[in-house]
Amino acid sequence: MAQIKVLIASDSFKETLDTTQVAESIARGWKKIFPTSPLTICPISDGGEGFLNAVSVSIKMEYRMTTVTDLMGKKRKIRYGWIPHPKTAIIETAEIVGLHLVPHEKREPEHFTSYGVGEVLFHAIQKGAQKVILGLGGSGVNDGGAGIAQALGYQLLNSHGESIGRGPLELQNLSFIKNSIYSEQIKNTEIVIASDVKNPYYGPNGATWIYGPQKGLKKEMIPVVDKSLKNFARIIKKDLKIDIQKQPGSGSAGGMGGALFAFAHGKFISGFQWISQTIQLTEKLSTVDVVITGEGQLDHQSFSGKVVGEILNLARMHNKLLIILVGKLGKGWEKCLSMGNVVVCPISAGETTKEELFKNTSINLARTSEQIARLFYYNTVQLKKNNPIEHGKYI
Repeated sequence: MAQIKVLIASDSFKETLDTTQVAESIARGWKKIFPTSPLTICPISDGGEGFLNAVSVSIKMEYRMTTVTDLMGKKRKIRYGWIPHPKTAIIETAEIVGLHLVPHEKREPEHFTSYGVGEVLFHAIQKGAQKVILGLGGSGVNDGGAGIAQALGYQLLNSHGESIGRGPLELQNLSFIKNSIYSEQIKNTEIVIASDVKNPYYGPNGATWIYGPQKGLKKEMIPVVDKSLKNFARIIKKDLKIDIQKQPGSGSAGGMGGALFAFAHGKFISGFQWISQTIQLTEKLSTVDVVITGEGQLDHQSFSGKVVGEILNLARMHNKLLIILVGKLGKGWEKCLSMGNVVVCPISAGETTKEELFKNTSINLARTSEQIARLFYYNTVQLKKNNPIEHGKYI
């Protein structure tokens, strides 16, 4: 039987495994059937959990440690990547304010802050970073990035000239913004926002209404928090002369994208496109027979700039069989079946609760991958080197 060349290019499974852990679990199952099969493990992240590890696969970098404030206000030691030449910092915001850091019963994003993201950004700038790349995604905050502004030295003041507190609800009392004494230093550092979310800052398609519920925001709090972000955007426009609502992606990561744009002069790039170029994903994909990817939930949003949708486009372009492993099927997942040579495999083993499914994710990924490999093995697959889809059926 011919050797099957496989590329594992997976996203993270939110709140359970980061992108590297997902890829390793899939590989473990596949190797039980094909221990010597050429296997390329290529963790992918569009900015969320596992962003730093995914970058480290292809870029040799050092790590720097610092202590920051997490989303609940507690001190947390974190690491970020450092490339000496040129001086570039790589920051994964999910390590600082990730949703996975907070137990389900304690999720109250109306009180959470992005302050720690501003702290690590300022730490990198103080250490001489000429460029900072921030991967946004998987966050548990919805404060519109107000914490970032506060950590960077901007004064957010109420009508009495007093500093407001942290968290989105405090933004209801915001009346003025005073510039940071570090503004020139910040301006002289290139800030890159790696995110594939295009949502506006506030409104029905904004950060709060679309992503707030996923972070634990209760139904009655959604309009309150959204109104707070709208007020923040209004004051930013008045005092900084920047209309963040018009910037696509300003609603990413609970509004952190908009704050980085306004307070750190950040420039948006596609997280997936940046990392795929960095790790030479297209070149790797073009040399294999089968591509395996996956994410926690496959739904209509998966095809709007997210990892699975982008991998699907690449696989179709290069006429490769794509296998998608998913924890759950959501609304609109069937769209991918008409977009190339695609097989979708839910990994659940009959778990009845989200907690059980999360706990068993690694085991389920490995088991499903093993069963897929068995299909190839027992059907005596004869893959053709140049065009396996045209010359021979897999099953």
